[in-house]
Amino acid sequence: MSKKIIGSVMTGALVLSLIAPAVPAAPVDAAGKVTYKVKGTTLTISGKGEMPKSMVFGKKSKTKNIKKVVIKKGVTTISKNAFKNCKKLKKVQLPSTLKKISGYAFYNTALTNVTIPNSVKYIGNYSFYKCKKLKKVSTPADLYAYNRVDEKGVINDTPLEQLTFTSAIKSLNDISLNQFDTRAYVVNKNDKNFSSYKGAIYNKKGDTLMYLALYAKQAEVKPSCESILTSAFTNDLGDDNYVPVKELKEFTIPAGVKNIVEDGEPLPAGIQYSVLSKDLTKESVAVLFGTIGEKEAMRQMPERISFAGDYVVIDKTYLAKFADKADAKKKAEEETLQIPEGIETIPDEMFRDFNMKEVKLPSTIKTIGANAFYNCKKLMKINFPASLKEIGKDAFYWTEIGDCISKEWQAKKDTFYTSFTEYEKKQKEEQAKEQVKLLSVKLDEEREKQVELQEKISQNRLEVSSFQQKNNYVAENIHRIEESLHDLETEYNKLMQEQKNSDDTVSEMEQAIAGYEEKNKQLQEEIVRLTKEIEEESKQKEEMMASQKDIFEKRDALMNHMSELDKESFRLESRKQNIEEKMEAKVNHMWNEYELTYRSAKEIDIDHSISYTRMKANVTDTKNKIRGLGDVNVNAIEDFKSVSERYTLLKTQHDDLIESEDALKKIIADLDEEMRKQFTEKFADIQKQFDKVFRELFGGGKGTLELVEEEDVLEAGITINAQPPGKKLGNMMQLSGGEKALTAIALLFAIQNLKPSPFCLLDEIEAALDDSNVKRNAKYLHKLTKNTQFIVITHRKGTMEAADVLYGITMQ
Repeated sequence: MSKKIIGSVMTGALVLSLIAPAVPAAPVDAAGKVTYKVKGTTLTISGKGEMPKSMVFGKKSKTKNIKKVVIKKGVTTISKNAFKNCKKLKKVQLPSTLKKISGYAFYNTALTNVTIPNSVKYIGNYSFYKCKKLKKVSTPADLYAYNRVDEKGVINDTPLEQLTFTSAIKSLNDISLNQFDTRAYVVNKNDKNFSSYKGAIYNKKGDTLMYLALYAKQAEVKPSCESILTSAFTNDLGDDNYVPVKELKEFTIPAGVKNIVEDGEPLPAGIQYSVLSKDLTKESVAVLFGTIGEKEAMRQMPERISFAGDYVVIDKTYLAKFADKADAKKKAEEETLQIPEGIETIPDEMFRDFNMKEVKLPSTIKTIGANAFYNCKKLMKINFPASLKEIGKDAFYWTEIGDCISKEWQAKKDTFYTSFTEYEKKQKEEQAKEQVKLLSVKLDEEREKQVELQEKISQNRLEVSSFQQKNNYVAENIHRIEESLHDLETEYNKLMQEQKNSDDTVSEMEQAIAGYEEKNKQLQEEIVRLTKEIEEESKQKEEMMASQKDIFEKRDALMNHMSELDKESFRLESRKQNIEEKMEAKVNHMWNEYELTYRSAKEIDIDHSISYTRMKANVTDTKNKIRGLGDVNVNAIEDFKSVSERYTLLKTQHDDLIESEDALKKIIADLDEEMRKQFTEKFADIQKQFDKVFRELFGGGKGTLELVEEEDVLEAGITINAQPPGKKLGNMMQLSGGEKALTAIALLFAIQNLKPSPFCLLDEIEAALDDSNVKRNAKYLHKLTKNTQFIVITHRKGTMEAADVLYGITMQ
């Protein structure tokens, strides 16, 4: 595979804004079926088929300043140079019928975000070239475009910030992956083979890093990642042109990564690698060492890397590539190549094209990789230690002793296989002997138990039957153990065969587990959604119950308040009468004592012309006369004033109470009206449910509820009429005890159906029923458990049999 490092860049994305000065409508292009019109800064293209080649809007003065393009459904092709140099074009709307975007179509425009429909299968070179503001592109993954030869691409000049695939990726060689230079990929969520994380592409399971964007600046590895492909760091531009990631300066291999797989292209050497993972395989360390060199490898992994002369040794057993000294070593003239002791593996192509004449393998060597000594044309001598178990394909191809080595190794391989077979046979024999010893011990133990049982039989003949059963059980165990020995040998052979097929089984199980995990995720989402719906329904139910409870509490509070007001009104009325009586007594007293009314006393005029001395003498004379008249109540006037003020206050309070009483009576009347309405509606619903439940519990018949004729339904009584199958219609007084009980149960279940309560306790409600009706009752009760949890206290067998959980209660 030839390699050409190409320094090309691509970028883009499309979003669109509008609004600008009005532009006169452009004439219709009649060259084909597709036409256009201009309104303001918006260009609309409609019709069916391909846009004519004459539609080149960047050259026309009336259309080159457009800001928005709307292409209607029916158009299949955008012509070459269609919007080239429309420098103010910010937004384009592409139809679902579009199949082709010709070259230079949006060259040098101001697009920022582009969504390419899944119907588009072809896109020409330089379609979005010099779109420097283009940041995001959404495109189908199977889009066809020219290969990027001579730095030609769909986009060039500035990388995209994000490339989103709207369809599944068929292969990592899909042209869309390399035609749009970008810093990050976003894989379609419905893709069955691939996924994305932080701009990089992984396999669907997310444990293998497969592809980095050409212009990625950072590469954060997914926590679940276990493998990294070296080809992930190199983009295939077509025609054997490969470009390593351009701007990635550092790459950290986190803990958890086990494999670095070299699959076509090596890791780029211009990146600074940091190794945090302690789980890398020897092969992965070798791949990494071939990139980062001796000194950096020693700094990163001093506990795993060592040197023996010019050789690099990983984990003391794995011989790595020569890294910095590899090219020089290939050209060296070495008579003998001595592999250090301790080495167990020589990797693939380790000494390819070397010039040694003799190779000395250590006594610890186990594996020689494919093409390990390929084209070592001067190689004439090599030793095969007893530890060697595997030689890879073409390991000594194009060497002087290649054919001889093949024959010698085949003979050694046959000898090794025979030795291994004998070893395996001895292992089986030793395992079988060990099993026989164990079984013999168990057999002796069982025999001792048998002797003890026989002694107990002689001591207590009443337990003879029990001991005989135990003796038979021991004998069966002995026989079963003997059979187990044979089964173990068979199982061992079977396991050896199954081990060969285990890899396929593990792969299938991993795929099944991945499917189950996805299905479990969907089920968890469905559970969350249903839980939210249940919580919302429960909340609404609680709000309705709280609202109803609040109404009844308000009614009771109003009734209590009205009662208190009645009492207060009566008390104030009594007090008023008492004050009026006292006031009348005072007026009578003034009349009886002075023959003065309140008004006449107030109207008495005083003569101010009388002198003070005369007035004083008159006062003295009047006092004497009063004294002669006897004792007088001097506080009568003040008492009258106080009583009058209190009367006015009580009168005001009395009027307020009368007004409050009227308001409360209106509220009570409204509540009574609402209660009558709700009672009438619910009573009708209960009537229907009662008849339905009655028929189901009795297996026929008819049950009705009637209100006793009263003017007010709230004060009316309720008559229950029941007609069991085969009987005349009558009230409950004419039924038997069991029929009465079953009718009452029917009424209870009817009410429960209309408004299920979350919890219900039933105490021997079916005690009076016969067995058949008990079963009917239990069966119907089971139907109600969808909405209600029942606790039933019972002594009836039918009810116990139908219960989900049964608890026995005794009295001590």
